[in-house]
Amino acid sequence: MANYGTLAEKYCYSDPNSCLIKLGKMGESIVNLMYQYDRVEFPYDNKADKRINKLWQEGYIDNELTAMLHALRKVRNKATHEDYGSIEDCKNYLPVTHSIATWFYGVYGDYDFQPASFEMPFDLLHNPDGLNLRDYQVRAIISAENAVVNGRKCVLLAMATGTGKTRTILGMIYRFLKTGRFRRILFLVDRNTLGEQAQDVFRDVKLEKLLTLDGIYNIKGLDEKLIDKETRIQIATVQGMVQRLFYAGIEEPKPAVTDFDLVIVDEAHRGYVLDKTMSEEEAYYRDQFDYQSKYRMVIEYFDSVKIALTATPALHTTQIFGEPAYKYTYRDGVIDGYLIDHDAPHNLKTKLNTEGIHFQKGDVIPVYNTVTGEIENSELIDDELNFDVDDFNKTVISESFNRTVLEEIAKDIDPSDKESGKTLIYAVNDAHADMVVAILKEIYGEMGIDTSAIMKITGSIENGDQKKIRAAVKRFQNEQYPSIVVTVDLLTTGVDVPSITKLVFLRRVKSRILYEQMLGRATRPCAEIHKNHFEIYDAVGMLLEDKDYIYKFIYEYRYKGKIMQ
Repeated sequence: MANYGTLAEKYCYSDPNSCLIKLGKMGESIVNLMYQYDRVEFPYDNKADKRINKLWQEGYIDNELTAMLHALRKVRNKATHEDYGSIEDCKNYLPVTHSIATWFYGVYGDYDFQPASFEMPFDLLHNPDGLNLRDYQVRAIISAENAVVNGRKCVLLAMATGTGKTRTILGMIYRFLKTGRFRRILFLVDRNTLGEQAQDVFRDVKLEKLLTLDGIYNIKGLDEKLIDKETRIQIATVQGMVQRLFYAGIEEPKPAVTDFDLVIVDEAHRGYVLDKTMSEEEAYYRDQFDYQSKYRMVIEYFDSVKIALTATPALHTTQIFGEPAYKYTYRDGVIDGYLIDHDAPHNLKTKLNTEGIHFQKGDVIPVYNTVTGEIENSELIDDELNFDVDDFNKTVISESFNRTVLEEIAKDIDPSDKESGKTLIYAVNDAHADMVVAILKEIYGEMGIDTSAIMKITGSIENGDQKKIRAAVKRFQNEQYPSIVVTVDLLTTGVDVPSITKLVFLRRVKSRILYEQMLGRATRPCAEIHKNHFEIYDAVGMLLEDKDYIYKFIYEYRYKGKIMQ
């Protein structure tokens, strides 16, 4: 019967005739099992309608259930003998059959059974070949839709880094606009790079009649602020929207609270401003709490439904959007074969990384799953940890420390070997990144390797020219060189470079979110280089030898007996 139900949902839109036949078979199977379990003799005229009527006459089913079973029988006969099929009938009879099945299981199976509410299957006709959504992406969209239908104004979806949030957003936007559920959508990102990346996806993926999203609907990009009647999608950065809403001059147009009836927020975890090299726009914010405050003002300004996506929910995220309506974790992605796991980290023993970190315990204890290696209640935990990372990182910026570490790393990493993938190095700040690049060029130059393989990509390159920064990122994504890139924070969120196979930590961070985003840069598969794992080189004690993918504070809780198993 489970198979009948699964096939019926699958065929609902593509083959309604088969859907109705499967639903009818499910109803017939339930009737036959009732005769078997209750040892009821079949009627003399053993036809389907007579079997249903006898169960009603002898008190096994009531009038409502009898009517439902007869309706299923009739529509199955029509589908079988007249080749009848109707999507509307499928959508009507699917919840009817679900009700019959849950009643049957509650009576004949588990008396304590608590059935889940029925969810209409996703319309696969809105999942064109060009979009090619995965099962978990479809489930994310369905969860968002059901939350909206049930009246939620704020919806949070938690999807691990590398699981295709942008493509999920594309499917969601297309479906909402196609069905007319929303008329105009604001798509908020926290960086120009992510907005450009989304625009590329909106321009490239074919949806219907070989048209892309921006071929079907009027889209305003990052540089377009005026909204006209035809505008259906506006892409904007949070920082830019803060300026437009709260700091714009009198002559500048200010969006009205009713301009958008849906706001979709990508990378909704933001809150680690102190851990990054701030751009000119972000310099408006004194600290992460100032950023979060203005961020929330933007979200709450519009009288609209809000749907937020993040790989790393934390307390400040759920305070705005509520607890996740749907989760697809990093470990889920690894198990399903969509993400890549890493080997045990290379812990480079130095005096710095063995001295330990101390901090005050929070009120909420992280719940650590010893099987999956993940924190199960991250959305309830504050993002920033309370220890002095800044002082520690200052000690990292020394010539001798970096030269020693990089000489050791260079023994394993050959930037000229295309098949071995690319390397991303996390530095403390821009000056530190310059130092690392200079040392690496010296080391590899002496080895006869082309030093153009090594490059710094931070917000300061080319005097902060955004076009040149984006061009550098695209070179890292698409060309052989650079194959070793040193960054501070510019590449930690949302930038896809599947060929990254090695991460090098030359800094510590306060933010659990930022740390998980850093790891997420290497989790994407890359068939071109036959990537099946990635490597981590830890020179500052970010990771532990015996517990991979665990942030330092988990070690403190677990080994002090505070962790919940």
